[in-house]
Amino acid sequence: YRVSDMAHFENALFQLFHEVVTVRVNQLYSINLHGHAQSSCPNFFMSSGVGNTPTQILLDIKAHLLNSGGVTASVAGDGTSSCSLTGGTNTQGRFTNGSSNPCNQAATTPNGYFMHIEQSRNIRDNYSLYSKLIAALNANIQPVTAIAPQPVQPETFGLFSAYPNPFNPTTTLVFSLETSAEISLKIFDNLGREVQTVAAGQFAPGEHAFIVNAANWSGGSYFAQLRSATGQQVLPLFLTK
Repeated sequence: YRVSDMAHFENALFQLFHEVVTVRVNQLYSINLHGHAQSSCPNFFMSSGVGNTPTQILLDIKAHLLNSGGVTASVAGDGTSSCSLTGGTNTQGRFTNGSSNPCNQAATTPNGYFMHIEQSRNIRDNYSLYSKLIAALNANIQPVTAIAPQPVQPETFGLFSAYPNPFNPTTTLVFSLETSAEISLKIFDNLGREVQTVAAGQFAPGEHAFIVNAANWSGGSYFAQLRSATGQQVLPLFLTK
């Protein structure tokens, strides 16, 4: 997929932000809104991101939409539509539904917190029709009124602040490991394109430092991504030129 395809490109900033927020916020609902122009699809076609496996919340949203009148709605797997736009390759959906490799591996079971919603053109052009979806979502997703403090969990790995940052042309990245682990430390530009692999492989417990030389890069925003089999951390970098 192209770098500009936010719903299918794993290393885009949109995906990185989605992963960080999903990990940090328990029971977060992620809603991907898309537009379709297929005659085989209803006004609203919803899916869980895992093939034709419906979730109860999508069935409840569908019922609310149909009860509002004037629109058609189906959920992938409910037997009411032949629409094929199920969102199974959506990287946000794959991550939310538990895939450890959202770029290449589909999730197997939906957890109910991802919603892939395709909308016909007439819905997108008419707020009175589009507002029916807003009402259905509000009726089935409880609003957040407060966020309870989360207990601090011990980190098995950590990416420290770069120093200096902002920088020109070099900065130092440091990460720590509590146990031996296979990790990758990469840098991406603000379009999600990989600029450099700083480190990759099996590393022993302790701190590991790497100097990054950006003499040949354009000035602007970048992101360092530390990833292991158990999670990832993202750090903003600013190159001044």
